[in-house]
Amino acid sequence: MFPMMLGVLSVIGLAIRDPATEVRFQNLILQIFPGNAQPELQNAIRGVRQSAGWFGVISLGGLVWSASGIFATMEFALTQIFGSKQRKMLRQKLVGFVMMMLLVVALGITVA
Repeated sequence: MFPMMLGVLSVIGLAIRDPATEVRFQNLILQIFPGNAQPELQNAIRGVRQSAGWFGVISLGGLVWSASGIFATMEFALTQIFGSKQRKMLRQKLVGFVMMMLLVVALGITVA
């Protein structure tokens, strides 16, 4: 969940790089919250805009790590069922990463 939240913040930060869009976004957010919270919200919005690139990199890294963990869990379950030997952690993560990339490519081909 955390990598997805960082990804959303990254997208918002990249979207509000345009000054007009930032003003509209600020007005939308500031209307929801009480007036005494406005300075802190404006600082937070500025911080999101400035850190959008880092949020995206960390989010992508977290999503890759999580996705490879899903494949590692599947591998563990299958090795328990079939009684085979489990791979070392580094190789398991590498295989999980490759499987995730293959899944992304297959989904891209399917959608296109």
